[in-house]
This record gives sequence, structure tokens and C-alpha cells, in this order.
Amino acid sequence: MAVEQRLSVSSDTPPIAVTPAVRPAALGRTVVSIQFLRFVAAFAVVLFHAHQAIARGVYDHPPALHYAFGLGAAGVHIFFCISGFVMVYTSYCHDAGPFAPGDFLLKRALRIYPIYWLCCAAYLLFHVATHSAYPVTLSETLGALALLPGDAPAIIGPAWTLTFEVYFYLCFAIIMIAGFRAGLIALTGFFLSCMVLPIVAHVRLFPIMSNSLLLEFVAGAWLGRFAITRPTWLAATWPIALLLGVGGFAVGYMFGYDRLPSALIWGVPSLFLLTGTIGMEAAGRLPKTIAHLAFLGDGSYFLYLSHILLIDVLLLTPLAWLRDTTDGIIVATVIAATMIAAVSVPAFLWLERPMLRRLRRWTRRA
Repeated sequence: MAVEQRLSVSSDTPPIAVTPAVRPAALGRTVVSIQFLRFVAAFAVVLFHAHQAIARGVYDHPPALHYAFGLGAAGVHIFFCISGFVMVYTSYCHDAGPFAPGDFLLKRALRIYPIYWLCCAAYLLFHVATHSAYPVTLSETLGALALLPGDAPAIIGPAWTLTFEVYFYLCFAIIMIAGFRAGLIALTGFFLSCMVLPIVAHVRLFPIMSNSLLLEFVAGAWLGRFAITRPTWLAATWPIALLLGVGGFAVGYMFGYDRLPSALIWGVPSLFLLTGTIGMEAAGRLPKTIAHLAFLGDGSYFLYLSHILLIDVLLLTPLAWLRDTTDGIIVATVIAATMIAAVSVPAFLWLERPMLRRLRRWTRRA
């Protein structure tokens, strides 16, 4: 999920000569559209969970409203596609230097774990203070802190998505040693094989290895390659891609997004949505409003990690009294999500970014 670094290459990365074939012609170091979509995806998930919490226990709540807010869960699939895109885009363009697996994994670990551990500590302290401590064992707590499959959501529920992120990063670091094009082909083949083998040869694998959600990372990675090698192609096709993305979500909503696998009903439209917005930026047609709001994407990771805790905090306030009516539930959900989102960027500026800078300095010295 949603744990991508800002789409730029750090100044301490050793430069090397890059062939013109791997230098975007129309996209800059920061892909503004991706920054904006990161916030949109995170905010959608916050709306989904805020509505779940606020409407909990309200027995006459219209099912249609549950279904409408349930669409916010699609934000996770947008995040997975974005993650694959970012890993390729930041690793292979703008004089990023040769791909170094160790350096890549270190940067990913610094980006994911420290702020995640701080948020875990805040969750644990809050539940102890409110006499609602987690019923988890020590091994489950350690597994959650390490983001191990199965244990990851023990403290922060949405952290299950981070398990997929970590697994993808490990596979990416190992397989992409083969090179830009060959590595992507091998990565795609590996994930597809892991999904086919249990069906065809009855080979038993860890569940995460055969999960179709991994294809969303791969799709995003290939989109990253197209953004590097074929930006003009994206610029020429963005209206069609954007239409397919928005239309795909609409069709899934009308058909019943709970009837088909989420990787299909939400993953495919997410990929088209990314393709369309990136192509729009490559064509120079990105609306100024999106460009002005792109800074919200910086706080998307903190927003994703902290929103369950902040929802619980808000439910201790008079906001909970709005749950008496359907309209009140809608208003309370929107107010809660907006208040939580308003915290994310200041948290990034005053907590997350300074901490990341210090950690990177310490690791360089080490």
C-alpha cells in the first residue's frame, strides 16, 4: 500500500550516463498525477473505514449506503498499482544510477518501518489508556512489527497490505538484478507461475505467493516502463485510458463489485486510471487544481497508517452523536475523514520527513 517514496531520486544517488531510451521526454522527476492519486487512494480508504466505524451498531442503516462507501476499499488496489510504477520509475530513470538491491531494500525499509513502528506504539498506548488492550501474544506482536504474513494486521488492521508491499520489494530487489527489461519479464513470469502452479501441479506455496493482488504490482511496474520508454504513447492515449478507468469502476459498481475477484473488478480499472492520469500529465493536460493539490500525497502513508486510531479517537467526541440518522452518519463520515486527512501533511512535514532525513544520514555514515 501506500508506502511509496516521493517520486524523485535523492541527490546522494551516484549519477551515471543513461541512454536516451530510458529518459522520459515529457514527465519530470516528480510525477504530479501519481502524488495526487496517492492521496485520493488513501482518502478513499479512510472514508470506507470511517463509515464502517461510525455506522457500526446502527441496525436500520441502509445497505445501499454501506455498499456506496465500500467502494473506498478500491483505494488499496490503486496503491498497489502505484507501488509497482514507483519502484520502476524511481529505479531506472533520471540518472538514478545502476540498480543496487541492497541500497534499494535499505531505502524501502527506512521508508516503511520507522514511522510504522511509531504508529504501532501510538495504537498500543491508546488501547491501554482506554482499557481496550489488544488480545495479542508476544509472538503476534513481534510478527506484526516485522510485517509478517498473517500477523501484520494484529496492531494496525490495514497493515495487511504492507505485507504485500514488503514481499514485492524483496522479489523486485532480487529479480531486477537481471536488468530493466529482462528483470520485468522474469518478475512477471515468477508471479504468474506462483499463481498457476498450485492449480496445475498442486504445488503448495505460501498464500501470499499465489495471491492475484501481486499482478497489480506487476501491472504498475510495466506502466512505469512505458512511462520511461514510451511517454509519448501514454500522452496520445490518455483519454481512452482514463475513460476505461472511470468506466471500469462505474461498471463494477453497477454490476456488483463483490461478485468478482477484487484484482479484476478493481485492479484493472485502477491500472487504466493510472495510465490515463500519467498520460494526461505527459501530454501537458493535467488540470492545475490537481497540480496544486499534489502535495497532499506526501502525507498519504501516515494517513493510511494512522486513520484507524484517529477514527477511534474521534468516536470519543460528540461526533458520535451524529449517528442517530442516516444523514448524520454521512456527515459524520465526511467530517471524520476530512479531519484525519488534515493531520496527514503536517505529520509528514514535522515528523515523518525529519525522521527520514536523520535516518538516511545515519545510515550513510554507518
